[in-house]
Amino acid sequence: MNEHRLGIIGGMGPQATNTFYQYIIDRTDAHSDQEHLSVLTFSDCDMPDRTGAILGSETDRAAVSQRLLDDARLLEAAGCTVLAVPCNTAHYFLDQVQEQVGIPILHMIRATARTLVAQGKRRPAILATAGTIRTGLYQKECAAFGLEAAPPEPAVQRLVMSIIYEEIKRGERGSREKFAQIDRALASMGCDCAILGCTELSVCRSYHSLPPFYVDAMEVLAELAMPFFVIPGNHDDLAALRAAFADHPYLPAQGTLDWQQDCGPLRLIGLDTHIPGEHGGRLDARQLADRKSTRLNS
Repeated sequence: MNEHRLGIIGGMGPQATNTFYQYIIDRTDAHSDQEHLSVLTFSDCDMPDRTGAILGSETDRAAVSQRLLDDARLLEAAGCTVLAVPCNTAHYFLDQVQEQVGIPILHMIRATARTLVAQGKRRPAILATAGTIRTGLYQKECAAFGLEAAPPEPAVQRLVMSIIYEEIKRGERGSREKFAQIDRALASMGCDCAILGCTELSVCRSYHSLPPFYVDAMEVLAELAMPFFVIPGNHDDLAALRAAFADHPYLPAQGTLDWQQDCGPLRLIGLDTHIPGEHGGRLDARQLADRKSTRLNS
Protein backbone atom coordinates (compact mmCIF):
# COMPACT_ATOMS: atom_id res chain seq x y z
CA MET A 1 0.00 0.00 0.00
CA ASN A 2 1.30 3.45 -0.92
CA GLU A 3 1.40 5.52 2.28
CA HIS A 4 2.03 8.76 0.39
CA ARG A 5 -1.07 10.67 -0.66
CA LEU A 6 -0.80 13.79 -2.77
CA GLY A 7 -3.46 16.42 -2.20
CA ILE A 8 -4.17 18.77 -5.10
CA ILE A 9 -5.87 22.11 -4.48
CA GLY A 10 -7.31 22.53 -7.95
CA GLY A 11 -9.96 24.32 -9.93
CA MET A 12 -7.67 27.22 -10.84
CA GLY A 13 -8.69 26.49 -13.55
CA PRO A 14 -10.33 23.08 -13.91
CA GLN A 15 -8.63 22.20 -17.21
CA ALA A 16 -5.24 23.07 -15.73
CA THR A 17 -5.96 20.72 -12.82
CA ASN A 18 -6.90 17.96 -15.26
CA THR A 19 -3.72 18.55 -17.28
CA PHE A 20 -1.63 18.52 -14.10
CA TYR A 21 -2.95 15.10 -13.09
CA GLN A 22 -2.27 13.81 -16.60
CA TYR A 23 1.29 15.12 -16.27
CA ILE A 24 1.69 13.05 -13.07
CA ILE A 25 0.31 9.91 -14.71
CA ASP A 26 2.58 10.37 -17.72
CA ARG A 27 5.63 10.61 -15.47
CA THR A 28 4.84 7.59 -13.31
CA ASP A 29 6.57 4.34 -14.20
CA ALA A 30 3.65 2.09 -13.22
CA HIS A 31 2.56 -1.30 -14.51
CA SER A 32 -0.61 -1.59 -12.42
CA ASP A 33 -3.14 0.63 -10.66
CA GLN A 34 -1.42 -0.01 -7.34
CA GLU A 35 1.90 1.39 -8.55
CA HIS A 36 0.45 4.85 -9.20
CA LEU A 37 0.63 7.69 -6.69
CA SER A 38 -2.45 8.03 -4.48
CA VAL A 39 -4.00 11.42 -5.25
CA LEU A 40 -6.90 13.32 -3.70
CA THR A 41 -8.00 16.35 -5.77
CA PHE A 42 -10.27 19.12 -4.54
CA SER A 43 -11.31 21.21 -7.54
CA ASP A 44 -12.41 24.35 -5.73
CA CYS A 45 -14.01 26.27 -8.60
CA ASP A 46 -15.50 28.79 -6.16
CA MET A 47 -12.01 30.07 -5.36
CA PRO A 48 -11.95 33.84 -6.07
CA ASP A 49 -9.72 34.97 -8.93
CA ARG A 50 -6.17 35.24 -7.62
CA THR A 51 -5.04 38.05 -9.90
CA GLY A 52 -8.16 40.03 -9.05
CA ALA A 53 -7.47 39.58 -5.35
CA ILE A 54 -3.80 40.54 -5.59
CA LEU A 55 -4.60 43.68 -7.54
CA GLY A 56 -7.67 44.39 -5.40
CA SER A 57 -8.21 45.13 -1.71
CA GLU A 58 -6.82 43.63 1.46
CA THR A 59 -10.23 42.04 2.02
CA ASP A 60 -9.98 40.35 -1.38
CA ARG A 61 -6.51 39.01 -0.59
CA ALA A 62 -7.59 37.78 2.85
CA ALA A 63 -10.51 35.89 1.29
CA VAL A 64 -8.25 33.97 -1.11
CA SER A 65 -5.67 33.26 1.59
CA GLN A 66 -8.34 31.90 3.95
CA ARG A 67 -9.91 29.80 1.18
CA LEU A 68 -6.56 28.24 0.32
CA LEU A 69 -5.94 27.54 3.99
CA ASP A 70 -9.37 25.91 4.39
CA ASP A 71 -8.71 23.73 1.33
CA ALA A 72 -5.26 22.76 2.61
CA ARG A 73 -6.66 21.80 6.01
CA LEU A 74 -9.43 19.79 4.36
CA LEU A 75 -6.90 17.73 2.38
CA GLU A 76 -4.60 17.38 5.38
CA ALA A 77 -7.50 16.06 7.47
CA ALA A 78 -8.27 13.59 4.67
CA GLY A 79 -4.84 12.02 5.10
CA CYS A 80 -2.79 13.77 2.43
CA THR A 81 0.95 13.80 3.15
CA VAL A 82 1.95 16.55 0.71
CA LEU A 83 0.06 19.27 -1.19
CA ALA A 84 0.37 20.73 -4.66
CA VAL A 85 -1.36 23.83 -6.01
CA PRO A 86 -1.30 23.95 -9.83
CA CYS A 87 -1.79 27.71 -10.00
CA ASN A 88 1.23 29.99 -10.19
CA THR A 89 -0.57 33.12 -8.99
CA ALA A 90 -1.87 31.30 -5.90
CA HIS A 91 1.73 30.94 -4.76
CA TYR A 92 1.54 34.57 -3.64
CA PHE A 93 -0.39 33.21 -0.63
CA LEU A 94 1.26 29.84 -0.06
CA ASP A 95 4.06 30.74 2.35
CA GLN A 96 1.40 32.06 4.74
CA VAL A 97 -0.71 28.94 4.28
CA GLN A 98 2.32 26.69 4.81
CA GLU A 99 2.87 28.20 8.25
CA GLN A 100 -0.57 27.00 9.32
CA VAL A 101 -0.62 23.38 8.09
CA GLY A 102 1.43 20.41 9.19
CA ILE A 103 2.28 18.89 5.80
CA PRO A 104 4.57 20.33 3.10
CA ILE A 105 3.23 22.35 0.17
CA LEU A 106 5.30 21.90 -2.98
CA HIS A 107 6.48 25.29 -4.24
CA MET A 108 6.20 25.37 -8.03
CA ILE A 109 7.88 28.76 -8.55
CA ARG A 110 10.85 28.05 -6.31
CA ALA A 111 11.33 24.63 -7.87
CA THR A 112 11.20 26.10 -11.37
CA ALA A 113 13.96 28.58 -10.51
CA ARG A 114 16.02 25.70 -9.11
CA THR A 115 15.44 23.72 -12.31
CA LEU A 116 16.62 26.59 -14.50
CA VAL A 117 19.86 26.86 -12.52
CA ALA A 118 20.43 23.12 -13.00
CA GLN A 119 19.92 23.63 -16.74
CA GLY A 120 22.51 26.41 -16.82
CA LYS A 121 20.02 29.16 -17.67
CA ARG A 122 20.69 32.75 -16.69
CA ARG A 123 17.96 35.05 -18.03
CA PRO A 124 14.43 33.60 -18.24
CA ALA A 125 11.48 35.54 -19.63
CA ILE A 126 8.28 35.24 -17.59
CA LEU A 127 4.91 34.51 -19.18
CA ALA A 128 2.31 34.74 -16.42
CA THR A 129 -0.76 36.58 -15.19
CA ALA A 130 -0.60 40.28 -14.38
CA GLY A 131 -0.89 39.34 -10.69
CA THR A 132 2.13 37.07 -10.83
CA ILE A 133 4.13 39.67 -12.75
CA ARG A 134 3.07 42.61 -10.58
CA THR A 135 3.99 40.90 -7.32
CA GLY A 136 7.38 39.78 -8.62
CA LEU A 137 6.84 36.15 -7.62
CA TYR A 138 9.17 34.78 -10.26
CA GLN A 139 11.53 37.74 -10.15
CA LYS A 140 12.17 37.22 -6.42
CA GLU A 141 12.59 33.45 -6.56
CA CYS A 142 14.84 33.67 -9.62
CA ALA A 143 16.97 36.39 -8.03
CA ALA A 144 17.51 34.14 -4.98
CA PHE A 145 19.15 31.64 -7.35
CA GLY A 146 21.18 34.25 -9.25
CA LEU A 147 18.83 34.42 -12.25
CA GLU A 148 17.66 37.61 -13.95
CA ALA A 149 13.95 37.10 -14.68
CA ALA A 150 12.54 39.41 -17.37
CA PRO A 151 8.82 40.24 -17.62
CA PRO A 152 7.49 41.05 -21.11
CA GLU A 153 6.61 44.49 -22.43
CA PRO A 154 3.04 45.71 -21.68
CA ALA A 155 1.76 44.95 -25.19
CA VAL A 156 3.07 41.39 -24.96
CA GLN A 157 1.62 41.02 -21.45
CA ARG A 158 -1.81 41.93 -22.84
CA LEU A 159 -1.49 39.11 -25.38
CA VAL A 160 -0.56 36.68 -22.59
CA MET A 161 -3.58 37.74 -20.52
CA SER A 162 -5.82 37.41 -23.56
CA ILE A 163 -4.74 33.80 -24.14
CA ILE A 164 -5.21 32.98 -20.44
CA TYR A 165 -8.55 34.67 -19.71
CA GLU A 166 -10.25 35.08 -23.08
CA GLU A 167 -9.32 31.71 -24.52
CA ILE A 168 -8.06 28.89 -22.27
CA LYS A 169 -10.30 29.71 -19.29
CA ARG A 170 -13.25 29.80 -21.71
CA GLY A 171 -12.53 26.30 -22.95
CA GLU A 172 -10.69 27.26 -26.13
CA ARG A 173 -7.28 25.95 -27.18
CA GLY A 174 -5.39 29.24 -27.37
CA SER A 175 -4.52 31.30 -30.42
CA ARG A 176 -1.43 30.13 -32.29
CA GLU A 177 -1.28 33.57 -33.94
CA LYS A 178 -1.17 35.41 -30.60
CA PHE A 179 1.47 33.04 -29.26
CA ALA A 180 3.52 33.55 -32.42
CA GLN A 181 3.50 37.30 -31.69
CA ILE A 182 4.67 36.59 -28.13
CA ASP A 183 7.40 34.29 -29.44
CA ARG A 184 8.70 36.96 -31.81
CA ALA A 185 8.76 39.55 -29.02
CA LEU A 186 10.70 37.25 -26.69
CA ALA A 187 13.35 36.71 -29.35
CA SER A 188 14.37 40.36 -29.01
CA MET A 189 14.67 40.30 -25.18
CA GLY A 190 18.01 38.47 -24.95
CA CYS A 191 16.57 35.64 -22.86
CA ASP A 192 17.87 32.07 -22.95
CA CYS A 193 14.50 30.54 -22.01
CA ALA A 194 10.93 31.49 -21.12
CA ILE A 195 8.88 30.24 -18.17
CA LEU A 196 5.29 29.21 -18.79
CA GLY A 197 4.32 30.69 -15.43
CA CYS A 198 0.56 30.24 -15.65
CA THR A 199 -1.07 26.82 -15.69
CA GLU A 200 -3.43 27.96 -18.48
CA LEU A 201 -0.30 28.41 -20.60
CA SER A 202 0.63 24.84 -19.64
CA VAL A 203 -2.76 23.79 -21.02
CA CYS A 204 -2.03 25.78 -24.18
CA ARG A 205 1.28 23.91 -24.50
CA SER A 206 -0.54 20.58 -24.21
CA TYR A 207 -2.54 21.55 -27.33
CA HIS A 208 0.27 23.14 -29.34
CA SER A 209 3.84 21.96 -29.74
CA LEU A 210 6.32 24.44 -28.23
CA PRO A 211 10.13 24.29 -28.50
CA PRO A 212 12.38 23.49 -25.49
CA PHE A 213 12.94 27.24 -25.08
CA TYR A 214 9.70 27.21 -23.06
CA VAL A 215 9.99 25.74 -19.56
CA ASP A 216 6.64 24.58 -18.19
CA ALA A 217 6.39 25.34 -14.46
CA MET A 218 3.51 22.91 -14.03
CA GLU A 219 5.64 20.15 -15.52
CA VAL A 220 8.26 20.92 -12.87
CA LEU A 221 5.55 20.68 -10.20
CA ALA A 222 4.32 17.34 -11.56
CA GLU A 223 7.82 15.90 -11.19
CA LEU A 224 8.01 17.24 -7.62
CA ALA A 225 4.80 15.41 -6.75
CA MET A 226 6.81 12.20 -6.48
CA PRO A 227 8.00 12.11 -2.82
CA PHE A 228 11.71 12.73 -2.27
CA PHE A 229 13.93 13.70 0.65
CA VAL A 230 17.14 15.71 0.86
CA ILE A 231 20.47 14.44 2.18
CA PRO A 232 23.45 16.85 2.14
CA GLY A 233 26.59 15.87 0.26
CA ASN A 234 30.15 16.43 1.44
CA HIS A 235 30.53 19.63 -0.60
CA ASP A 236 27.15 21.23 0.10
CA ASP A 237 26.85 24.60 1.80
CA LEU A 238 24.23 23.99 4.51
CA ALA A 239 22.79 27.52 4.42
CA ALA A 240 22.40 27.36 0.65
CA LEU A 241 20.86 23.89 0.91
CA ARG A 242 18.32 25.09 3.48
CA ALA A 243 17.43 28.05 1.25
CA ALA A 244 17.10 25.89 -1.86
CA PHE A 245 14.85 23.37 -0.09
CA ALA A 246 12.98 25.78 2.18
CA ASP A 247 9.75 23.98 1.25
CA HIS A 248 10.95 20.80 3.00
CA PRO A 249 9.82 21.38 6.62
CA TYR A 250 11.49 18.23 8.01
CA LEU A 251 14.93 19.83 7.55
CA PRO A 252 16.09 21.36 10.86
CA ALA A 253 16.53 25.13 10.86
CA GLN A 254 19.89 24.98 12.68
CA GLY A 255 22.83 22.64 13.17
CA THR A 256 23.48 19.54 11.13
CA LEU A 257 20.84 18.46 8.62
CA ASP A 258 19.84 15.24 10.39
CA TRP A 259 16.24 14.13 10.06
CA GLN A 260 13.90 11.16 10.15
CA GLN A 261 10.60 10.56 8.38
CA ASP A 262 8.17 7.68 8.75
CA CYS A 263 6.93 6.42 5.37
CA GLY A 264 4.44 3.66 6.04
CA PRO A 265 6.36 0.65 7.40
CA LEU A 266 9.71 2.33 6.72
CA ARG A 267 11.57 4.92 8.74
CA LEU A 268 13.88 7.02 6.59
CA ILE A 269 16.86 8.59 8.39
CA GLY A 270 19.02 11.26 6.80
CA LEU A 271 22.40 11.94 8.39
CA ASP A 272 24.59 14.95 7.68
CA THR A 273 28.18 13.64 7.63
CA HIS A 274 29.84 16.50 5.80
CA ILE A 275 32.91 18.27 7.14
CA PRO A 276 33.43 21.78 5.73
CA GLY A 277 36.49 21.86 3.46
CA GLU A 278 36.98 18.09 3.52
CA HIS A 279 36.33 15.56 0.75
CA GLY A 280 35.11 12.89 3.13
CA GLY A 281 32.70 12.92 6.03
CA ARG A 282 31.97 11.21 9.34
CA LEU A 283 29.31 10.65 11.96
CA ASP A 284 30.10 12.20 15.32
CA ALA A 285 29.37 10.70 18.75
CA ARG A 286 26.20 12.78 19.22
CA GLN A 287 24.67 11.54 15.96
CA LEU A 288 25.43 7.92 16.83
CA ALA A 289 23.91 8.37 20.30
CA ASP A 290 20.81 9.96 18.79
CA ARG A 291 20.35 7.05 16.40
CA LYS A 292 20.71 4.52 19.25
CA SER A 293 18.13 6.44 21.30
CA THR A 294 15.77 6.51 18.33
CA ARG A 295 15.95 2.72 17.92
CA LEU A 296 15.38 2.08 21.61
CA ASN A 297 12.34 4.37 21.73
CA SER A 298 10.72 3.10 18.53
